[in-house]
Amino acid sequence: AFSTSHRHRSSHRLMRHMIQSLDPRIAAVATEAGGPATPIGIRNSHRFVPYYATLGRRAVNKLSQRALARPLLPARRPANPARALGRAAFVSSFDGGRPLRHASMRSAPLFERAAIDALLARAGAASDSDAALLGRVLTLELSLRATDSAIEDSARGFARDQAASPV
Repeated sequence: AFSTSHRHRSSHRLMRHMIQSLDPRIAAVATEAGGPATPIGIRNSHRFVPYYATLGRRAVNKLSQRALARPLLPARRPANPARALGRAAFVSSFDGGRPLRHASMRSAPLFERAAIDALLARAGAASDSDAALLGRVLTLELSLRATDSAIEDSARGFARDQAASPV
């Protein structure tokens, strides 16, 4: 998706259309940035107000940071304890009722064991930056499981490729 023209990538249009074509129910769910993952249209444009408000807030903060040396519209919404509890419950029952840990992850070769296990253990107490990172890790893990894929350890994959090479 990143190698396509910027005209198709602006406002995540390409990804929105891909998600919509794969599963419209999932595309209707609100994203972290605000608004649904569906492409914008006349009938659903009102659902994108939070998304464009976030973009506007970021633009105002960037400009005010340059002009005033401080953001004009500081900090986002306060942390919601229900979201933290939901993250913790999701991580603790991720793997058929067992907590998700490095040993059972399909994306395990990408992460250091101690660091990812620590992030997963503090899922319920995650700060905003940790929550965003945790969301990305869980999205990767869910997508690998949905496609029945795994990330091969690069050293093992490289060794296997070298052994199979006729040169």
